[in-house]
Amino acid sequence: MYDHYANGAPANWSDNFISAYATMHPWEDWAETWAHYLHMLDTLETAAAYDLAVKSPSTKGKNRRTKSSMRNKDDFDKLFEMWYSLTFVLNGLSRSMGMPDTYPFVISHSVKEKLRLVHDIINDMAVGEL
Repeated sequence: MYDHYANGAPANWSDNFISAYATMHPWEDWAETWAHYLHMLDTLETAAAYDLAVKSPSTKGKNRRTKSSMRNKDDFDKLFEMWYSLTFVLNGLSRSMGMPDTYPFVISHSVKEKLRLVHDIINDMAVGEL
């Protein structure tokens, strides 16, 4: 912890962590990942409530139209695909207004798997498997 305050996060922190602060301690990594997952769900639920659909590149590199829906909320890959598309559009809108990115994060494969773990734990608890 003291090393983090003295020297900051490692140069390659984004390879394995959602934020520089998450590098401080494993509990901070867990807390930052958990909070980020909740932000994802809240934003996707709001987009779905507005019946929002966006056209943007998918995680597979092809343009696609994505309609926000929580119908498949148990499927992490579908949630992540909606999240990716939505944040791509949100950042584009912010930039067109001369503002910084609304969503300034880059989710590496390692971070995506941490988010998946949070998702799986929540789903397991919801169905009483823990």
